[in-house]
Amino acid sequence: MGDSPQMLATVIAERIGWERSMTTLKDKVRELRPLYVGVDPADRLVVDPVRPPK
Repeated sequence: MGDSPQMLATVIAERIGWERSMTTLKDKVRELRPLYVGVDPADRLVVDPVRPPK
């Protein structure tokens, strides 16, 4: 996931030879993905509720 953090769980399953439940793998990928994706710059936007943005 380090090189391609947005890689689909189905592609990861194929690459690692996953033969168990896809739900289990998807749940684990959902848990780990935020550690590799990083912070979206839009999430850091600070808005003052008193003064609306221009």
